[in-house]
Amino acid sequence: MRLVTLVVAGLLVAESPVFAQESLQLSGWADGIRMPEAPDLNPDPRIVEINLEARVETFVVEPGLTVEAGTYNG
Repeated sequence: MRLVTLVVAGLLVAESPVFAQESLQLSGWADGIRMPEAPDLNPDPRIVEINLEARVETFVVEPGLTVEAGTYNG
């Protein structure tokens, strides 16, 4: 009986509106920084296939300060 009570309580908590709240982030917060999604090249819904190009690029952090970093697709 105790197990049934725990299971029912767990299900009630899982369905609680507290867990269904929308994100606290402002709408559009990532519009200027979001990376484009890679298109799935394989039509099979069970397989995700993408083209990924990885390379090292040099970035200017500030005048006179550069850093090399790994980049993906540019």
